[in-house]
Order: sequence, then C-alpha cells, then structure tokens
Amino acid sequence: MIPAAWQQNRQQLFPVTRDLVYLDHAGVAPLCGPAADAIRQVAGQFSAAGAVGYDRWTRLETETRFDVGRLLGSTPRHVAWIPNTGSGLSFAAQGIDWQPGDVVILARDEFPANVYPWLALASRGVKTIFWDLGTDNNQALAKLDVLLDEHPTCRVVAYSWVQYHTGRVLPVAQVGQRTRDRDILSICDGIQGLGVIPFDFNAWNVDVVAADG
Repeated sequence: MIPAAWQQNRQQLFPVTRDLVYLDHAGVAPLCGPAADAIRQVAGQFSAAGAVGYDRWTRLETETRFDVGRLLGSTPRHVAWIPNTGSGLSFAAQGIDWQPGDVVILARDEFPANVYPWLALASRGVKTIFWDLGTDNNQALAKLDVLLDEHPTCRVVAYSWVQYHTGRVLPVAQVGQRTRDRDILSICDGIQGLGVIPFDFNAWNVDVVAADG
C-alpha cells in the first residue's frame, strides 16, 4: 500500500494519477503539476498584459538556464534551449563537418530519435556501426574498445545514458574517457536519467547531452 501522505503528494505533482494508471513507455510522459502551473502563469500574464512582462520572462529564462547548468554539472553558457530530445540529437548530427568515410558508433537498440539522425548521414558518406552493449557494462566497454580500434575514422559515439527498453544505466564517464582520448565526440541522450541520477557534464567528458523537460 502507498502511504496516504505520499499518495497525496504524488497526485499533486502528477494529477494524471488521480484517474489513470499511466504506464509511461519512456516516450511521452504526462506533464507534472508544477510545470503546468508555471505554463498557466506565464500564459495568463501574456494574455492580460502582452509583452509588458517581457523583462520578467527574460529573468526567468536566465534563472532557469542557471538551474539547468547546475543540474548538468556545467555552466549556463553550455545550455541551449531545444524543442525536444530528438531535435537536439538531430542538431548535433547535422552540425558536424562530416567527410565521406567518417564513422558513427551507435549503441544498439536505441530509441528511434537517437537512430534516424545518424542513419540519415549515409547520403553524406557516413557509416553507422552498431555497438553491442553485451550483458553488463564491463562487456559494453570492452566491445566499444574493439570498435574504436577497428574504426579509426570514428567521429562520434552516440548512446542513451539510460536504455529506454531495459532501464540499464551506461557508464558515461568511462565512455567519455575513451572518446576524449581519441578526439571523438561523446553524444548522449540523457532523457531517462537527467534529474533522477546526478550528471557531470564536464567531468564525464560529454560533448553533447540532449534531454527533454
């Protein structure tokens, strides 16, 4: 049984739980109460006063950038607002000066938003190699080492921090050490872990992390 106080807080934070058993499939989650309240507040201000509150919203955006920087273990200047995780991964994929023969190493069985941006690079002569994660993270790192040795033209290693179909947490810091040593970009889909597990953008040698709110 869920304690009454915990259940009350849960329903306040996630109103969807009042009427539904929502089985989040790691794709689209219901909006939490505080976020919905913040959206309504800003929308109400804009409806009542137009752009008069623009300075207030700018300050809020700046404060939020600092909050997200702390959440990432980074600084506000490294934070960019994007529509969603998939857009961020697509921006990263399209923002690299690719050359024919370049290679992307992509974790196998990734969420589609972290697959199609890389496969789409085939028209530019970029090859996508799938990284078998094995049964544990020691195996995953050993297999990554082999792939990096076999593909010296690798430019990017792309992966999800938390695997959407298993909940497995990949060792981002160890991946980042390997990519940094070889001057390869480490690009992480952080959506399932950010805000739940501590993240350290700088110490883990991550070059890009994309995540939704």
